Amino acid sequence: MSYTETEIINKVSTVLQDAGTAIWGTQVIRRAIDEGLVALADGGRPYVTLGTVTTSAGTKTIDVSSESDVLYVDKVEFRLNSAGTGSLDPPRFRNFKELSPGQLLLDIDFDPDASENVRVYYAKPHVLSGTATNTMDPREEQILINWAAGKVALDGGMELAQQTETAITDLASAGSAISNMSAQIASATNAINSGTAHINAKTLGADPTGQWLNTALADLNAAGTYLNQASGYISQSSGRLAVSNASRHYERWGLNKIAMAERDLKRIARRRVARDYPRDA
Repeated sequence: MSYTETEIINKVSTVLQDAGTAIWGTQVIRRAIDEGLVALADGGRPYVTLGTVTTSAGTKTIDVSSESDVLYVDKVEFRLNSAGTGSLDPPRFRNFKELSPGQLLLDIDFDPDASENVRVYYAKPHVLSGTATNTMDPREEQILINWAAGKVALDGGMELAQQTETAITDLASAGSAISNMSAQIASATNAINSGTAHINAKTLGADPTGQWLNTALADLNAAGTYLNQASGYISQSSGRLAVSNASRHYERWGLNKIAMAERDLKRIARRRVARDYPRDA
């Protein structure tokens, strides 16, 4: 029995050791699953679905643009049984050439009649939706689960790695705070020196020494504020750099998980084989 969409999401979450999608979130995992469905198809395990189009009199070109999400046309079958709904025995597959997106030229040596049915086999990404729609087999499901888990970890690691840039900004802010602190200390030193020069002076009704010392004290208090700012920035930077270092683990794990999934996919990939089909009616 195939897994539902929710079960696939939960299994990806389990591989990530993120029970209940508490860290990565359902939407993040679902995006990775959507990318994985395309990777599965591109890797040789597409969902092949059948559609029917009709011919136009006097032309070998057929329009297949009505089908959505098509990766490529796998096979074309023409003509069909007398009812136009089933295969002949043996089936009459035809070679074709893609003239433009959605337009195929049948490689046949006769002109079709109007409104003859043509069966077109489309290769598309697998469909995973809700509780009722899952076009994958168990092997494809497991490959998708591992690939999506690797993709989530890889993308998450790259996002965490961006903390390095933020840490550099924090360090620059810390440098500015330290420069401001140094300027305030220099100003305080000048004030103290000016106050010292007045210690032995007798100035009636004034206290220049105290004034200079008060100025120095204010400068030192300001310097202390800048020191606290610098310490805060440096602390933030250290934390961000630690997170950035941890991101390398996520990236390596994610890349390895994707590589393992693609290796397993290669083992079950369906190879497209060129065949020469009959051109006659």
